[in-house]
Amino acid sequence: MEGPMAECLVCKNKMDWLVSFPNGRSVYKCRRCGLRSLLPLAEEEERKSFYDRDEYYKEEIADLHNDLVYSYRVDAPIIKLYRKHIKNLIFLKAAPARLLEIGCARGVFLDLAKKNEYEVSGIEMNSYAVNYAKEKFGLNVEKKSIEELDTKACLFDIIVALDVIEHLLNPKLLLEKSRGLLKPGGILLIGTPNSRSLINWVAESAALLTNSSYYYPLYRFYGKAVEHLNIFNPYNLDILAKEFYFQKIKSYLYNIPLNNMCNVNILQRLMIGILSTNPYEFVSIFKKTD
Repeated sequence: MEGPMAECLVCKNKMDWLVSFPNGRSVYKCRRCGLRSLLPLAEEEERKSFYDRDEYYKEEIADLHNDLVYSYRVDAPIIKLYRKHIKNLIFLKAAPARLLEIGCARGVFLDLAKKNEYEVSGIEMNSYAVNYAKEKFGLNVEKKSIEELDTKACLFDIIVALDVIEHLLNPKLLLEKSRGLLKPGGILLIGTPNSRSLINWVAESAALLTNSSYYYPLYRFYGKAVEHLNIFNPYNLDILAKEFYFQKIKSYLYNIPLNNMCNVNILQRLMIGILSTNPYEFVSIFKKTD
């Protein structure tokens, strides 16, 4: 059932209702920039408690990322992807340099950056993940939300946020905090799902054509209609970044392998495997301007 019209947080244009999920949340699409938003939003305390559960990393994230474990395989697809991100960072701002990862999870990316001689630190909302990063990798990681970041505390050369911005109640906060924490000319790398991807188009089309009755692919794209609150594309993320005086210097598409998804039947697994061969996430790298 169609809900009330919403306003796009990027370009302030009107958003149209697309589909609804059984949990009472609906997807809206901006008429101008293509941002997708999952509304209504949860309360902040509800979000914090959701992400601070042990099972979030031990069970639910393992559903998608079971290769992100201690003594990770160097040939794992996601490790190869992380190495690509680091290679791009080295080209733009080689070590020694101070690198902060916002939403660092269990510290796998930070450990790789540390091995490339960056001085690394991270913040993460999940207690289990923070302890894992400290005990297994010896990393400087704090249990802290992005809202708690003190922009006067220190300055960094690089900030990385992989699969974070789509989870935030206020995505602008990532750009605002990053601008305050980065040195002049500092680098911000953001990785996030792409609303223009094939897998999202197919998922939306299936839900629209069936009047929201076949919503499962889109439901998973939005993190079971709970986690992914805003789905960007390179165009509208660039608009948002310019609002905070960031200049885009590089963008590329990428995939996180979905072959290990749980709780899907054979047909769903086959469809997901085929569709996810087309990149469904993107990275944009920005430079802080004066």
